[in-house]
Amino acid sequence: RDQPRSRGLGDVYKRQSISSRYTSKRGNDSGKHLKEVDVLLGQGVIADLPRLVEPFCKGGKVGVITDDTVDALYAAKAVWAMEQYGYDVCKYVIPYGESSKNINTLSGILEYFASCHFTRKDIFLSIGGGVIGDITGVPAALYM
Repeated sequence: RDQPRSRGLGDVYKRQSISSRYTSKRGNDSGKHLKEVDVLLGQGVIADLPRLVEPFCKGGKVGVITDDTVDALYAAKAVWAMEQYGYDVCKYVIPYGESSKNINTLSGILEYFASCHFTRKDIFLSIGGGVIGDITGVPAALYM
């Protein structure tokens, strides 16, 4: 596998951010479902978040989804940076761990962001690991 491993925002690799593009396979091995994604790692990424999401956020709202462990470490700083840049940020915090991947969590997320009047022009930002990425992908897809 030539794919880089994902690491947390707090991990410091170099003084500047590293942007790498890799291809991941989705579905079967026929190569029909290839998708490129950007991975940003490095010191200062949290402070750069507002600038990094700007091309994707046409509505001005950012939905942050995180867990209670990452929230205390990084998400609060990310929300602060986004708000200082002028974004309207709504944050939803779920309990840490695989047990949070369930229909009740998903329902809570959808109801919360509906109450924040999210539209397809707004974006979701997952701050955390695998569970957070998985659970954020569903509401993001539904709002598309």
